[in-house]
Amino acid sequence: MELNQMATPTATIADGFDPVKQGNGNGQWNYAAPTPEPVDFDVLFQPPKPDISLLTTAMLDACIVVKEATPTIIASWGLTSRETTPFVHNLPGYVNHDNYDPTDEDDKIALDQAELAAHAEANIEARNISRQSRDITKNTPVFWCIQGVGAYEYRVNWDHDSPTSIGLCGMALHQIESLFHVMEHASFLVFNETIRDLVSTDPEVIRTVSEMNQLVTFHEVLHFFEFIDFGQPGYDFFADGLIMGKGWYKSALLWGYTTLDPRQIQKIQKQLYPK
Repeated sequence: MELNQMATPTATIADGFDPVKQGNGNGQWNYAAPTPEPVDFDVLFQPPKPDISLLTTAMLDACIVVKEATPTIIASWGLTSRETTPFVHNLPGYVNHDNYDPTDEDDKIALDQAELAAHAEANIEARNISRQSRDITKNTPVFWCIQGVGAYEYRVNWDHDSPTSIGLCGMALHQIESLFHVMEHASFLVFNETIRDLVSTDPEVIRTVSEMNQLVTFHEVLHFFEFIDFGQPGYDFFADGLIMGKGWYKSALLWGYTTLDPRQIQKIQKQLYPK
């Protein structure tokens, strides 16, 4: 695993932290969150790297040893280690849902199309973010390396900064291959401010920030072994499991979220390498 993180943001408009808006009210930001925390509030901090502790333990059941490619190891391979990528507050692709009538069938279709286009725009920026700190450009049957990046927030409306905003905690960017070479390597982003926000403001979330980072990392890496999210075509409860379902951060159960069962192990071992 190559683990990177965004750089520490600055108190500037460019980084999304307008000095004029520093405070503890709604629509403001500060270096620590007040109690109670307003719905639309951000904390200025450097997003930590993805935490592979849970992934490392769980993958042993599939006979996979997970190791971090530390800067020392990367340097020993004759490569230059770049641990940080420039800070990006929100990925691009804002869609104003107020412009669409949820009861109108044509508006529903138009909103779906707008969201698809916005997701595509965000994916382009996410790949650019990961590309700027990726050192190990190899992921093959004889040498596996997935990159994880500690990021801040996904798109506006997906960052849990409003009552109707979805809290997206991570995203996987699958390997893209042509007939002759790999064009884009497997990488994923963990959105740490959204995680912090969910833990701080959603009373149904019972996980700590540390546990959420580990669970999101585990979930995103499983995508590279063709695990499918609940609600998506092809999802199989037994083969994809609870960790790919919804509400895992609100459940007191641990079994099924932190371990692999035989069907999941079989699914992993069918792959020549994660992509």
